Amino acid sequence: MLVKIAAFTMLLLAVSLVVWLKPAQATLGNPKTLPLATTVSNQTNNRIQEQPTTELSALTEPLVEPELVTEEPFSAQFDEIATDFADRIQYPSESQPIFHASAIIKYKPNQGAAMQLEENGVRLSLQTDQLQYAKTSNINGKIEVNGLPNASPNLTVVQLGQTIATATATVISNNMTEFTLPALGQMWTEPQILLVARVTNNAQEWTVSTPINQFNAEQSTAQLAELESSFVDGAWLMIPVRLSTKRKGYYRIEANLYSQSDARPLVHLVTEQELRRGSQTMHLKAHVSALKAMGDEGDYKLADIAIEQMPTAPDFETITGISPLTSSPVGGFPFSEYDDEPYRDTEAQARLEFLQGIANDK
Repeated sequence: MLVKIAAFTMLLLAVSLVVWLKPAQATLGNPKTLPLATTVSNQTNNRIQEQPTTELSALTEPLVEPELVTEEPFSAQFDEIATDFADRIQYPSESQPIFHASAIIKYKPNQGAAMQLEENGVRLSLQTDQLQYAKTSNINGKIEVNGLPNASPNLTVVQLGQTIATATATVISNNMTEFTLPALGQMWTEPQILLVARVTNNAQEWTVSTPINQFNAEQSTAQLAELESSFVDGAWLMIPVRLSTKRKGYYRIEANLYSQSDARPLVHLVTEQELRRGSQTMHLKAHVSALKAMGDEGDYKLADIAIEQMPTAPDFETITGISPLTSSPVGGFPFSEYDDEPYRDTEAQARLEFLQGIANDK
C-alpha cells in the first residue's frame, strides 16, 4: 500500500513538472473541450445490497496477501522527462524544426481530429477534414468501422438537441467510408453543432460524435493584409506580417516555413503580441539554428497561416482571423549572414538542470 501511495505521489509530481516545463500553447480554431465518443446502452444502475457478515464467516475468510507492485525507478522516470525536455529546448519555442515530414499534420491549422469508440470488439471512428466551417461550405470527412463486416454508417447533424440534416457515406474500402454533407446554410444558427455517426447490428448500436464550429468571417477581428520582405536580424530570419485589426487585443499568428526547392516542411513558426486597432505589424521569426538543422538557406515558402485573437473579456472566446493567402514566397539568406550564436534559454536550462538533478539522485 505504501508503495502505491508513494508511486501515486511521484506521478502527480511528474505531471506537475511537465505542466511547468511545457510552455502554454493555444490550439488554433480548436474548441477548448471536445465531447467524448458516446455509446447507447440499456444498462440500469443496480443498487448494491450490503450482505451481513458473521464472526464465523470473517474468521473463515482466506487472508489476502498484500499486492506487490513493481514500479519503474523514479530516477528513470525523471531521466526520460529530462531527456525529452532537453531535446525541446535546443530551439526556440517560436521556431521549431520539423524533422519528420509526417509531423506537419499537427502544425496545420483547422484540422479535424478522429473521435473513436471501441466496444464489444467494434471500433468506430469519425473524422471531419476541418474543425471549423462556414455555413456555406460542404462538410467532408470519413468514417471507419472495424469488427463489423458490411456495416453501413448513417450520419446526423444535431443542433440544440434537434436533427437538422442527415447524410449518407460512400464506401471506399471494406471498412472505410467517406461522406460529403451539403452546406447547411441558414439551418446552421448556433456557434457549434454536433455530427453523429451510428452503426447498428442485431439491436446493438454504436455511436460516436464530433463537434463542428461555425466560422463567421463577419465576426473576425483581424485579417492578413500583406507579407513584407524578409530580412536578417542577428541570429533570426524576420518575416514581417501586416495585419488589419478591428479592435485592440492580444493576437497570435502561426505558420509553417517550407523549402521552395523541394517543398519539405522546415520550421513551425509562432508569434504573439498585443496590438492596437488598425494596421499593425507582427514578426514571424526563424532562428538560424533551426534553419541549419534543416539544412536549407532558402528561398522559402510560407504557408498554413493562421491568425487568432486570444480570449478576452467579456466573452473570453478565441476569434479566428482571416488569411486570404494560401502561401507566399519568403526570401532566404546564406547562413554566413546570420550571427553565429547557438540558441540558449537560461530559464529553460535551469529547469533542465533541476530535472537532471532529480534523475541522478539515487
